Amino acid sequence: MQTKSLPAHTNASPTGWPTFHGYRLNTQHHSAEEITALLSRIQPGETINGCWKWNGERNRNGSPMVKNKSAAKMAYIVFLDSEPFHGFPVMHECENQTCLNPDHLTLGRYRPKLDKIRDPYKKAP
Repeated sequence: MQTKSLPAHTNASPTGWPTFHGYRLNTQHHSAEEITALLSRIQPGETINGCWKWNGERNRNGSPMVKNKSAAKMAYIVFLDSEPFHGFPVMHECENQTCLNPDHLTLGRYRPKLDKIRDPYKKAP
């Protein structure tokens, strides 16, 4: 296994894998530079709901970004060692779009905005 240079706040597990706050890091899909950028901007904190605060750049919708990539998707891959299925977005169970706690990240599905779809049988007021 090729060892990548990761930030100082990561630890090595007894098996030799780098870890971050107890999570084994999957370093296969992203460069060491991208992983370092991700980990250096995450602030695990003692919040009521356990959210990990993002202290980095965001897109115009306020979602965390790392080098023009979704930080939530990158965190899902790095922490949970799983590539999201094509077409399934990474969702936040805590409803906090800037949270990157792996326990709060799940795969979701896009749903149509049912309240914006016009009912063809509904009469106008």
